[in-house]
Amino acid sequence: IRVTVRLDSLPSVHVSAALTLSAEQTAGPILLFTEIGADALQRISAVQGDRAITVDKRPLTGTKGRASVGCFLPSAESGQVRFEYDVDPAFYPPGPVSEDPADTRARVTQDLGVLRTTTIIPQRLISSADSIRFDLPEGWTAVTPWQERDGAFVLREQGRRTNPEYIGIGPFNKTEQTIDGIVYRLAVYPGVERIDNESLLRLLNTECGIAGRPPGSREDIYCVCVVPRDFVHGGSAGLYSAVQPPDPVVLAHEMFHWWNHSRLTKPEGKWFLEGFTEYYGIRAAREAGLIDADFEK
Repeated sequence: IRVTVRLDSLPSVHVSAALTLSAEQTAGPILLFTEIGADALQRISAVQGDRAITVDKRPLTGTKGRASVGCFLPSAESGQVRFEYDVDPAFYPPGPVSEDPADTRARVTQDLGVLRTTTIIPQRLISSADSIRFDLPEGWTAVTPWQERDGAFVLREQGRRTNPEYIGIGPFNKTEQTIDGIVYRLAVYPGVERIDNESLLRLLNTECGIAGRPPGSREDIYCVCVVPRDFVHGGSAGLYSAVQPPDPVVLAHEMFHWWNHSRLTKPEGKWFLEGFTEYYGIRAAREAGLIDADFEK
């Protein structure tokens, strides 16, 4: 999969990927874009060899009534088909419709961006791909929870690809630390208030000390990006990724979810999931010197 961001094409990003099909796989939508409207998928084309294939784009209703887009081929096709499309990555969380771009959990501007993997890349594409490559403006970098190899990011095993992850892209200052075989990527947008790479690393080490064990398995990669406060009003978090404004307690809370995550509790136990994480997030932020006693009052 190749994701291209060009400043003169915003807010859309360009994605290209190949998919090998059998004839029986073409009965339903070939690609299903979840949680976006039909207008967000601005152009899509398909090619098999030298032959262009017409793609039928249809608005659908996804899970919980949210808009989705299905892409259908006109007849049974088999073999490798290459898709290219332009998509607006803006993702609004469930709830009342907002017109404020900062209420999104993913979007791209001239300065930086956040990409939500499952919004811009249909599950069928990401499940069949081995790697993702980002072509970004000069000076930008991609902060992902995947291993980097030869300029691309190698996707992990199948079970983890269907979970949404949030990828920071922009001129981030990055720090990487390995603790107990797990890699942590810490990225801070230049000039944000209150948080820098040193304080973020201090917060990570504090949480590792409090937890007393790694949050996952050896060779796992976790990443966190700190973005300007006016870029997002709220944060975004996947199982291995987080993008947050520079609020020490919110950052500490979301990072501690790496240890205390939703897979450990049933839906009716959400009060414990969030309350437990909030307590240790505040404790970690205090012990790391990011807040003082006045905050708790």
